[in-house]
Amino acid sequence: MSRTKFHRPSKAAPLSRKQPINDLLHLATEAVTRLPNWPERLAALITAAEHRPFDATGWNCGRFVMAAVVACTGRRPSWQHQPTLAEMADTTGYPRVPVPFARTGDVVLAADPDRLGVVLDAGRVAFVGPAGLLRLPITVCVIAWRVG
Repeated sequence: MSRTKFHRPSKAAPLSRKQPINDLLHLATEAVTRLPNWPERLAALITAAEHRPFDATGWNCGRFVMAAVVACTGRRPSWQHQPTLAEMADTTGYPRVPVPFARTGDVVLAADPDRLGVVLDAGRVAFVGPAGLLRLPITVCVIAWRVG
Protein backbone atom coordinates (compact mmCIF):
# COMPACT_ATOMS: atom_id res chain seq x y z
CA MET A 1 0.00 0.00 0.00
CA SER A 2 1.54 3.29 -1.05
CA ARG A 3 1.21 6.47 0.93
CA THR A 4 0.05 9.61 -0.78
CA LYS A 5 2.20 12.59 -0.03
CA PHE A 6 0.26 15.80 0.49
CA HIS A 7 1.72 19.23 0.05
CA ARG A 8 0.70 22.32 1.94
CA PRO A 9 -0.93 24.83 -0.45
CA SER A 10 0.39 28.34 -0.71
CA LYS A 11 -1.61 31.00 1.05
CA ALA A 12 -2.77 32.38 -2.28
CA ALA A 13 -4.00 29.02 -3.57
CA PRO A 14 -7.79 28.68 -3.68
CA LEU A 15 -9.25 25.99 -1.46
CA SER A 16 -10.80 22.97 -3.12
CA ARG A 17 -12.85 20.03 -1.88
CA LYS A 18 -9.93 17.69 -2.60
CA GLN A 19 -7.47 19.24 -0.16
CA PRO A 20 -6.71 17.19 2.91
CA ILE A 21 -8.36 18.29 6.13
CA ASN A 22 -4.98 19.00 7.75
CA ASP A 23 -4.31 21.74 5.21
CA LEU A 24 -7.67 23.34 5.96
CA LEU A 25 -7.07 23.13 9.70
CA HIS A 26 -3.66 24.75 9.25
CA LEU A 27 -5.24 27.71 7.47
CA ALA A 28 -7.96 28.03 10.11
CA THR A 29 -5.50 28.06 13.03
CA GLU A 30 -2.90 30.28 11.41
CA ALA A 31 -1.68 32.95 13.80
CA VAL A 32 -3.45 36.27 13.42
CA THR A 33 -1.17 39.30 13.39
CA ARG A 34 -1.91 42.98 13.46
CA LEU A 35 -1.82 45.06 10.32
CA PRO A 36 1.04 47.54 9.92
CA ASN A 37 -1.41 50.48 10.03
CA TRP A 38 -3.59 49.11 12.85
CA PRO A 39 -3.17 52.17 15.13
CA GLU A 40 -4.62 54.46 12.46
CA ARG A 41 -7.44 52.03 11.68
CA LEU A 42 -8.35 51.66 15.36
CA ALA A 43 -8.24 55.43 15.86
CA ALA A 44 -10.60 55.89 12.89
CA LEU A 45 -13.03 53.38 14.41
CA ILE A 46 -12.92 55.11 17.81
CA THR A 47 -13.58 58.47 16.14
CA ALA A 48 -16.49 57.07 14.11
CA ALA A 49 -18.01 55.39 17.17
CA GLU A 50 -17.48 58.33 19.53
CA HIS A 51 -21.12 59.53 19.49
CA ARG A 52 -22.83 56.38 18.20
CA PRO A 53 -25.36 55.30 20.88
CA PHE A 54 -25.97 51.77 22.05
CA ASP A 55 -28.56 49.79 20.08
CA ALA A 56 -29.28 46.25 21.28
CA THR A 57 -29.23 44.75 17.78
CA GLY A 58 -27.35 47.30 15.69
CA TRP A 59 -24.48 48.63 17.82
CA ASN A 60 -23.65 46.76 21.00
CA CYS A 61 -20.49 45.72 22.81
CA GLY A 62 -20.03 42.64 20.62
CA ARG A 63 -20.29 44.57 17.38
CA PHE A 64 -17.93 47.27 18.67
CA VAL A 65 -15.32 44.70 19.71
CA MET A 66 -15.68 42.84 16.41
CA ALA A 67 -15.10 46.10 14.51
CA ALA A 68 -12.02 46.78 16.64
CA VAL A 69 -10.57 43.33 15.96
CA VAL A 70 -11.13 43.81 12.22
CA ALA A 71 -9.48 47.25 12.43
CA CYS A 72 -6.41 45.76 14.10
CA THR A 73 -6.05 42.50 12.18
CA GLY A 74 -8.05 42.87 8.98
CA ARG A 75 -9.81 39.60 9.80
CA ARG A 76 -13.24 38.96 11.28
CA PRO A 77 -12.92 36.29 13.93
CA SER A 78 -15.38 33.45 14.06
CA TRP A 79 -17.20 32.82 17.33
CA GLN A 80 -19.87 30.57 18.75
CA HIS A 81 -22.85 31.62 20.81
CA GLN A 82 -22.40 30.73 24.50
CA PRO A 83 -24.29 31.52 27.71
CA THR A 84 -21.89 34.27 28.85
CA LEU A 85 -19.86 36.97 27.11
CA ALA A 86 -16.62 35.54 28.54
CA GLU A 87 -17.36 32.06 27.18
CA MET A 88 -18.36 33.53 23.84
CA ALA A 89 -15.15 35.59 23.60
CA ASP A 90 -13.12 32.47 24.45
CA THR A 91 -14.49 30.72 21.35
CA THR A 92 -12.65 33.20 19.09
CA GLY A 93 -9.36 31.53 19.98
CA TYR A 94 -7.62 34.66 21.22
CA PRO A 95 -5.58 33.90 24.34
CA ARG A 96 -6.47 35.38 27.70
CA VAL A 97 -3.89 37.65 29.29
CA PRO A 98 -3.80 39.26 32.73
CA VAL A 99 -5.71 42.55 32.60
CA PRO A 100 -2.64 44.64 33.61
CA PHE A 101 -0.83 43.29 30.53
CA ALA A 102 -3.59 44.18 28.05
CA ARG A 103 -2.38 46.56 25.37
CA THR A 104 -4.06 48.96 22.97
CA GLY A 105 -6.52 47.11 20.72
CA ASP A 106 -6.93 44.11 23.02
CA VAL A 107 -10.43 43.03 24.07
CA VAL A 108 -11.54 43.24 27.71
CA LEU A 109 -14.56 42.26 29.76
CA ALA A 110 -15.96 44.38 32.58
CA ALA A 111 -18.47 42.99 35.06
CA ASP A 112 -21.70 44.28 36.64
CA PRO A 113 -23.12 44.44 34.02
CA ASP A 114 -20.99 42.24 31.76
CA ARG A 115 -19.80 44.15 28.71
CA LEU A 116 -16.97 43.85 26.21
CA GLY A 117 -14.68 46.74 25.43
CA VAL A 118 -11.40 47.70 23.79
CA VAL A 119 -8.20 48.92 25.40
CA LEU A 120 -7.43 52.47 24.26
CA ASP A 121 -4.11 53.01 25.97
CA ALA A 122 -2.40 52.21 29.23
CA GLY A 123 -5.09 52.42 31.83
CA ARG A 124 -8.18 53.29 29.72
CA VAL A 125 -10.84 51.19 28.04
CA ALA A 126 -13.75 52.12 25.74
CA PHE A 127 -17.24 50.62 25.98
CA VAL A 128 -20.43 51.32 24.01
CA GLY A 129 -22.73 53.52 26.08
CA PRO A 130 -26.19 55.08 25.75
CA ALA A 131 -24.87 58.26 24.09
CA GLY A 132 -21.63 56.99 22.56
CA LEU A 133 -18.37 55.57 23.83
CA LEU A 134 -17.70 55.46 27.55
CA ARG A 135 -14.11 55.63 28.73
CA LEU A 136 -13.38 53.89 32.00
CA PRO A 137 -10.24 52.85 33.86
CA ILE A 138 -8.93 49.40 32.99
CA THR A 139 -9.32 48.47 36.64
CA VAL A 140 -13.05 47.82 36.02
CA CYS A 141 -12.07 44.89 33.77
CA VAL A 142 -11.86 41.29 34.93
CA ILE A 143 -10.66 39.48 31.78
CA ALA A 144 -8.54 40.48 28.78
CA TRP A 145 -7.81 38.76 25.45
CA ARG A 146 -4.70 39.42 23.34
CA VAL A 147 -5.60 40.37 19.77
CA GLY A 148 -2.87 39.65 17.24
